[in-house]
Amino acid sequence: MNRARIQEAIEEAIQEIQAASGREAIKLTLQTVIVNPAFGFDSLNGIEACCLVEQKLGIKIDDHRNIFLDRDEQRAVTLAEIVACVADLIEKGEE
Repeated sequence: MNRARIQEAIEEAIQEIQAASGREAIKLTLQTVIVNPAFGFDSLNGIEACCLVEQKLGIKIDDHRNIFLDRDEQRAVTLAEIVACVADLIEKGEE
């Protein structure tokens, strides 16, 4: 699966959550940090988005992994980092 498709699925998931929550769409770039109070998107929304990404890509992400945070869950990551994380999980077969 190519990174463009992965990015598209992630962006769709983010925008669906924003719409369902009654919040404005986020203008996304690869440098955008998604979990951000300015967008009203928090780490719980990240978990919801993980589920949507799984559905859109037909993959399974470890239940204990929030791809919108770093591995230590101390730092919110950029869209580019999220795409790379999902691509790595798929390539390694560790989804």
